Amino acid sequence: MRLSTHLISALVGFVGLTAATPIDTRAPASDFASDGFTIVPLSFTGAYGRRGEVHTFNGTVEEVVSQIVAINPDFDLSDDEESGLARRGDQGWRKRVVARKDCGDEGTGWTSARRIQDGINYLRKVTRDKPRFEVGRKECGRISCSYNSAIFVCYDPHKDSPAVYDQEWSYVADYAQGIIMDWCPRYPNPNIITLDWVRGKVWDPKGMVVRVHWEKC
Repeated sequence: MRLSTHLISALVGFVGLTAATPIDTRAPASDFASDGFTIVPLSFTGAYGRRGEVHTFNGTVEEVVSQIVAINPDFDLSDDEESGLARRGDQGWRKRVVARKDCGDEGTGWTSARRIQDGINYLRKVTRDKPRFEVGRKECGRISCSYNSAIFVCYDPHKDSPAVYDQEWSYVADYAQGIIMDWCPRYPNPNIITLDWVRGKVWDPKGMVVRVHWEKC
């Protein structure tokens, strides 16, 4: 699988609530191998150099941003207020079609909704061009992970789906946003009042899966 992006688009705001229940956050929501998926590394390609040179970096979006800043401290990672991308991105998830979802209401794998939002923000951070990814059949890649809160993209195609799925990164961000905003339940963290727990995975009509859950990182 090759996941690539020329850029990583603009910041998103966020609010949320739901009811309380005891939960366990100490293990991933599921084993990818048992679900028949292979984990592959992600690569991000773009004009990240000081003079616009094209570079390819591997890792999560957080790791890639660190690598970009290391070679180009002046690279613009600021919000673009004039673009309106943050405002549009905040509501884009409402237009996405959820063919199937699994919120895993019991068991382990719960993670911080706020940290997942941070990962979504990174995916929307840079506003030039239209970042895209490609994913092959029964493959998964970890897009974002910080503070043990991960976003994965996988491809679980239908019989008539293409062998390789190509889509914009903002599309993935919208599905992750939908999970933490509305499609799956959120539960208050009894220790930190401003942190809610969430987890879930959703399928789009062609079989792309966006997963949000605990992962050691």
